[in-house]
Amino acid sequence: MDNEENFENLMNPNTTIFKLFLAVFDHKGDWREITKTAQPLKDTPPNTKFEYSGMNTMVLVLIIQSVSGMAFEDFFYERVWSKIGVELPHIISICMDGTPVPAGCNTTKPEDFLKFACIFTPAWQAVTLGDKPVVSEKVLKKMYDLGDPACYPGSTESAYGYKWFGHMPEKNSAQWDHVFADGAMFKHGNMGQGIYVDPAREFCAIYHGLASNDESITGPDHSPGYLRAAAKKVAGF
Repeated sequence: MDNEENFENLMNPNTTIFKLFLAVFDHKGDWREITKTAQPLKDTPPNTKFEYSGMNTMVLVLIIQSVSGMAFEDFFYERVWSKIGVELPHIISICMDGTPVPAGCNTTKPEDFLKFACIFTPAWQAVTLGDKPVVSEKVLKKMYDLGDPACYPGSTESAYGYKWFGHMPEKNSAQWDHVFADGAMFKHGNMGQGIYVDPAREFCAIYHGLASNDESITGPDHSPGYLRAAAKKVAGF
């Protein structure tokens, strides 16, 4: 679809993704109606190239609410946040129509963010209040197997991955921008933040800051590479 969320499109007021976030954050237009205007790319057949878009994340919220019959924030609290030993609430921004904006507007303290990262590793018992994992082995396997390596080369995210890690990740999957052949996964956030999970090495890490998305000003975000290097170092590689 013509809704890829990259720096160029976010700076172009004529793109679908620009109009979406203008509606979401500045309340100029109906974001739901804007999603309906996204068109298939004429030169890119379906299932041939990975392109990330927060528009897809917003639509997933509507699906979750429709299937569960619950508000997304209540569903997330019941299934995830209430099951780990967090200290503060999970705060999420909402649109004028009351729809949460998980595509970049989640707020919590670093320690709680790190506990969230931990639930994707074998060390989940260190943060989980109950005796069952929040993210089961079955879900983790499905999450990892979902991505298609054939769709990843040449994508915007693959180029980011190469700059951040020094080598190209294998694929994307289930909202994770970068998935590596060794099972590690990374999700990059807007303006310099990220979550790195490495189940095989029982390692997880997060970082956050304030960096321009325009890498011509600040250069590449090296923090993701530091996290992966730390995981290998701790594991003795």
